[in-house]
Amino acid sequence: NENYLIAKALEKSPKIKAPLSPPTILTPDEIARLNPDGTRGMNLVLFALYSGMRRGEIFRLRHEDVDHVAGVIRIPFSKNNEPRVIPLTRELAEIIDRQPKDESGYVFSWNGRQPRDCRSAFKLALKRAGINRRIRMHDLRHTYGSYLAMNGVDMDERMALMGHKTITAARIYTHFYTKKLSESVERLMNAYRAAAEEAKGHKKGTVAIAS
Repeated sequence: NENYLIAKALEKSPKIKAPLSPPTILTPDEIARLNPDGTRGMNLVLFALYSGMRRGEIFRLRHEDVDHVAGVIRIPFSKNNEPRVIPLTRELAEIIDRQPKDESGYVFSWNGRQPRDCRSAFKLALKRAGINRRIRMHDLRHTYGSYLAMNGVDMDERMALMGHKTITAARIYTHFYTKKLSESVERLMNAYRAAAEEAKGHKKGTVAIAS
């Protein structure tokens, strides 16, 4: 019947994917409120924010993966089962140095074992910093990727730093890169308008713009 034919046609039709919504990121004011306070929760918040690492990658991080000589953190196994390295910044090194060492070898060990959950400590750290809206640990990775994009880091470098295997995964942060480009173009348009105003409609307006 007709309904059956329509249903079969819909099955064969290409699936339309909904557009990716912009990720949740911290504002500059919220980032400024995050300061070391000696707690486990804040150490994890800052480490995630400064490294862009996934939660599982942070929990699996061992001291042997931190190469102070080469200045890198080595991630043997990422979500894509491929190794990668990220720069060991001064801020990351300071956080790592603050962590007590035990026989487990994990940087963020919990009672001598690999940590599995940090939601309570994470939420408490944000609350103490005056950040009361809902922020997940993965949103700090979103923040890392978004600020890379807003500061002009190209797609290939973002993919390498964040361990993205496909452009589709990295493209979620293009929204913020586009926003920066829009701001740059708006500055250009302001220059055009100022030049046109200074020229007062005369031919010398083109000279003013060029200068």
